[in-house]
Amino acid sequence: MHKKNIQSLFTPSLPSYFYLLLALLSANLATQAQNKPYLFPVNPGKTSWLSGNFAEIRSTHFHAGIDIAANPGTPVKASASGYVYRLKASTYGYGNAIYLYHPLTKQQTLYGHLQRFAPKIAQFVKRRQYQQKDFFYEEYLKAYAIPVKKGEIIGYVGNTGASGGPHLHYEVRTLDDVALNPFQYGFKEVGDDKVAPLIRSLAIKTLHLDGRVNHRFGRFEFKVRKTGYNRYSLNQVITINGQVGLELLTHDLMNRSRNTFGTTKIKVVMDGQTTFESDVTQIDHHINKAMRVHADYARHAKSYRGFQRCYVAEGNPYTFYKTNNRGILNIQDSKLHRVAVYASDFWGNTSVLTFTIRGKLPPLTKFRPSAVPRRAFLTHQVMGNTLIVKGHYIRQKVDVARFNVGGLSYDVPLVYMQGPASVYLWDLRLGLPDYVELGRLRRKFNFKMLVPSNQTVGYRGDRLEISFPRGALFDTLYLETQVFKNSFQISNAFIPLFRNVQIRFKPLAAPKNKKGWNIYRGNRFIKSRWEGNTIIFEYDKLGGYKLRYDRTPPTLRWLRKSLYSISFRIKDNLSGIENFKATLNGQFLLMNYEHKASRIWSAPATYRQRMKGNLVLTITDKAGNVKYFKTKL
Repeated sequence: MHKKNIQSLFTPSLPSYFYLLLALLSANLATQAQNKPYLFPVNPGKTSWLSGNFAEIRSTHFHAGIDIAANPGTPVKASASGYVYRLKASTYGYGNAIYLYHPLTKQQTLYGHLQRFAPKIAQFVKRRQYQQKDFFYEEYLKAYAIPVKKGEIIGYVGNTGASGGPHLHYEVRTLDDVALNPFQYGFKEVGDDKVAPLIRSLAIKTLHLDGRVNHRFGRFEFKVRKTGYNRYSLNQVITINGQVGLELLTHDLMNRSRNTFGTTKIKVVMDGQTTFESDVTQIDHHINKAMRVHADYARHAKSYRGFQRCYVAEGNPYTFYKTNNRGILNIQDSKLHRVAVYASDFWGNTSVLTFTIRGKLPPLTKFRPSAVPRRAFLTHQVMGNTLIVKGHYIRQKVDVARFNVGGLSYDVPLVYMQGPASVYLWDLRLGLPDYVELGRLRRKFNFKMLVPSNQTVGYRGDRLEISFPRGALFDTLYLETQVFKNSFQISNAFIPLFRNVQIRFKPLAAPKNKKGWNIYRGNRFIKSRWEGNTIIFEYDKLGGYKLRYDRTPPTLRWLRKSLYSISFRIKDNLSGIENFKATLNGQFLLMNYEHKASRIWSAPATYRQRMKGNLVLTITDKAGNVKYFKTKL
């Protein structure tokens, strides 16, 4: 008998179901590894607290990651094996940041606001900074120039950049910079949240000339009241006619946190039919400015209240919506309609706001002369395609407003009375009026042209020129301009832009010496250049701009001086710090910078390098003013 046959007689045979069980277990482990490919980057395996979540509405964009609260200096670990894809040392934006690429998932992870890098990365960054002789550094690295292993310490939690407190900003992105919700990777450190979002307020906005909310045109906010567990309602039935859009102010809550977070899912149901759904599961960084039309930009800019639109506004490029008629409610009957708005978080915790709307045509309105002894005046506002004109404290009876368009007059009847004001509406698509007359009162407009969003358009005035590239606007702009001696106004600051526009301005009396003269928006310096007597710049906001003069150099004062370390406080009174450079005995000396503390401090090339000899420090502001400082240490 052969040896293998003899051996088989004494080898107990394993039942077939054992191999099936082994195969299922292997498949299950493989699935778990695929669904949970990432290690939590801060204190893995321990309960963590978040100070920010995915898809929060920030000032001009969606927050594209999670903010993990931790003490400064807490180690940050690589979520998976791979290599450093990109590095950045800065005092703005993400501050000190590391981008890792992971070949297994073909994704990248981002670690922002780091206090400092781990030694091998820190040495690489410092070497590059000394080579370029500059603190500010950013580089895309070659594959495996700096390899990392899963769980390896790559940095330490900090507060660098645009950060209000120590935390790690953590993102998971595709290689083409589409951010994914980190919650989908099942980090047990965050836990299984059980708290539903809060619903703060509801707004309803008319979206057409004939739209009305409680017989008025415009945008109106309504207080909500809590009626039960995760249930809210309004205290009134709202009368609506025509096309309107809903907006919801909602914040999410989480276990073990006092912070408020972004609500990622909203659904609107009217009379049992879903009209709108949004589910923010990913954010494309290339179009992140489109948050300006996902939320109500004007309301957010005025008060930092991020009402999320429950309809898809014109020019909105996001694809995470499911809608009927873009989510717009069109009420053309006299019936009662039941509306429910659901706000949900990633874990499915849901709150619901229910209310009733009644379809009703607006009543005919008669003019009521004001009995208040105040001086009469006119105001106007552009909302979408509609020009709203209000006559305040008009004493004589005026049933019509007369709009003059290109020399032709058009009488527009009174729409409704709003307290002591009479309201008239004009469709700007019919033409841009030069002025309006209401009895003896006249109001002149500064409309220059209609700017479509899908074309490249240029405006040219006597001293002001504006170039709108295709796609710079989300929606049609009815351009208004006013030009003064050294300043100008372009429409208003509450109209969102998607991309930069180029602006050319010629002041009434251009300075002979152009140095120190720059464009500012309020106190914010705008990078600009002169061509002859015309100053040129590009920016992504409308509103007011002014030419201002800055010839005051930055200031500095000592903070610390020792044998191995020096630090200074540096400040500028207007334009802001642009750059700085230090040399010690003629050799470049790296100075780290934290703009929130207005502080720079030495980072010598070698350990324990003595701060002895001739120190020269040069600080330059954005207007080109230079502060020179020399001393012997």
